[in-house]
Amino acid sequence: MSDIEIVSVAEYESMSISTSALASSDSGGLEDYLTSIQALLPPGPSWTREGSAILSKLLEAFALEYKRVGDSAVALLRESHPLTTTQAISDWESLVGIPDYIVPAPESLTIHKRRAHVLFRLNLVGRASPGYLIEVLNKLGFPGHTITEFTPFRAGLSGAGSAITNDGDFGKASTFFTAGISSAGDPLVQVDWEAESTGWTYVFRVSGVPDPSPSNPVVYAVNRFKPAHSKAIFGP
Repeated sequence: MSDIEIVSVAEYESMSISTSALASSDSGGLEDYLTSIQALLPPGPSWTREGSAILSKLLEAFALEYKRVGDSAVALLRESHPLTTTQAISDWESLVGIPDYIVPAPESLTIHKRRAHVLFRLNLVGRASPGYLIEVLNKLGFPGHTITEFTPFRAGLSGAGSAITNDGDFGKASTFFTAGISSAGDPLVQVDWEAESTGWTYVFRVSGVPDPSPSNPVVYAVNRFKPAHSKAIFGP
């Protein structure tokens, strides 16, 4: 497991639901605004506070506009945080790369689920460990996967008789030093992808993925959240 606690999408969804009752866009009642304006009037019988008076009706119209502006200000504060946003949820999703293969159709989800996916991605801090990636998959709702780290033979670390690699699948994607074919100075193992790579140096295998296509949500999630220097291969 990762040594960094990751909050799941389901937990963020629960936070959104529990916060909704507090995320009101009401800045106060109309009577509160009217009373505040009337408090600025000078004393005297000409400045009546009676509700049926023409002056009170005029001030009520002023109060209605002040309330509208106040409500807009409160709504802006609400939209500025992904836990309470509603109108700006699409902007928040765009910020974190949604829609994608994990959330292909956010419009079909509840507002709480949409907020949860945004919060999940915003709060991921990243970690270069198999446990971290496994936990990310679990928290996204994709359990049941394991990660195998490939360990090639390394001079100074491996000994005589040690295997060239610890996994057969790694060997399928590699070229090994072969007597009579390889030459002095050739590496003991050459990963075939390296000629096409853009700098990654670390290869690992994710098990429990019978469909390795890029559109598979698990494949996409691993490639999205893995360390940039690494290469993942997938298998059942």
